[in-house]
Amino acid sequence: MEQRTKLCLAGFIIVVFVGAGAVIIGPSLSPPDVRIGFLTNDLHQLALMIALDQGYFEDEGLRIQLYEFANGNVEMSGFAGGSIDIGYLGAAPALLLHINQDIQIRILAGVNQEGSAIVVTPGVTSISDLAGQRIATPAAGNVQDMLFYMAANASGYDFGDFARVHMSPTIMIEQLGLSGSDGINAFVAWEPYIALSQEQGVGTILNTSHDFWPNHPCCVIASRLDYLHARPDVLEKVVRAHIRATDFILGNHSQAVAIAQQWTGFSQAVIEDAMSRIVYDTSLGVNGFRRYLQALHQTDLLPSGFSASEIDPLLDYIVDTQFLP
Repeated sequence: MEQRTKLCLAGFIIVVFVGAGAVIIGPSLSPPDVRIGFLTNDLHQLALMIALDQGYFEDEGLRIQLYEFANGNVEMSGFAGGSIDIGYLGAAPALLLHINQDIQIRILAGVNQEGSAIVVTPGVTSISDLAGQRIATPAAGNVQDMLFYMAANASGYDFGDFARVHMSPTIMIEQLGLSGSDGINAFVAWEPYIALSQEQGVGTILNTSHDFWPNHPCCVIASRLDYLHARPDVLEKVVRAHIRATDFILGNHSQAVAIAQQWTGFSQAVIEDAMSRIVYDTSLGVNGFRRYLQALHQTDLLPSGFSASEIDPLLDYIVDTQFLP
């Protein structure tokens, strides 16, 4: 299996096993207290990197191991397979695959609001211009996929009015505006890929997610249910470190930018631009989760037997605020 060293951050060696989605982090091979999943270069999840860099997990006495995933849908398979105990991922795929595959998780804390956008080829000035065109999102039913649905629905369109395809944000930037079957006419991605596309002169921003859904929830911290039952003490420490890291971002912008640069390898200009569209917030946006579920239900991505009347009981079941102040 091919492997490559990605980064040394605060003494942690990170080795990415290409194609497997696994990242091993740690100054030693000691058994970890907790295995944490996260998404590739997702600046929404900067608090995780801050907690590593500033030693907040060490302050809590935790040994951690990190696993990297391409998107939240894939990360949910890490929960299903038992390879991760908790994860940073989008609220939409967490809800979708909890229902569709009975992956037993609980949502414990918020990570961010907003931080996504629709990027289009030149000449596109409205959602109407994209009807019948190829639109890329990271995965079916993930946050960006549902954000596009909401934007399209507000303009009187449904998923069936577009040729939706799914790919990584890096490939989106490469394929935007290409001719032929590989080309796409628009994409929806998380930061910093919106900012990176603008730095590279690839496409223009049609709408940010703030434009059509201000303060919407995006990424969350979730835990496997069995791990929550077995190690609530560890989860309390993880959430405490996460809150501390989020406060660091809000109070130490320049240092947070520098850590984000080190983690992603992107320029200061890209990170600054990207962070200007992200709201870092640990609160749980339950009303926003409800809206995701309503949209998932409208798109028939949920099982045919799922009823809208089940949404509120589901939220009562899956959202756990016990570790938040």
